[in-house]
Amino acid sequence: METDLPDEHGPLGDRLDEITPLCSGDVASAVRYAVERPPRVAVNELVIRPAERER
Repeated sequence: METDLPDEHGPLGDRLDEITPLCSGDVASAVRYAVERPPRVAVNELVIRPAERER
């Protein structure tokens, strides 16, 4: 996701140019999925990252 945060990329370094950033719609879709689950379903954690990024 593109932000105005400082340009500190840590171990990803130069690979960031190869990764397509998430957009706000990507995050919104994931959150919507989580909150629309039936009451019997507990979503306890939601990790969202670009598919190209290594874990």
